[in-house]
Amino acid sequence: VGHIFGSNVTHIGIKQGAYLRSFIFTFIELFSPTLTRKIVEQAMSSESSDYQI
Repeated sequence: VGHIFGSNVTHIGIKQGAYLRSFIFTFIELFSPTLTRKIVEQAMSSESSDYQI
């Protein structure tokens, strides 16, 4: 179907420091299996000003 509709990009925004329930991590991992709970938690606790992972 990609040849008909082209490529799409999905962005998920999460406020840094927000409490994330278990189902949110599952939801994120459905979009990108490489974004494990550990990686998301590390990004959320980072002091960096660039939050894209």
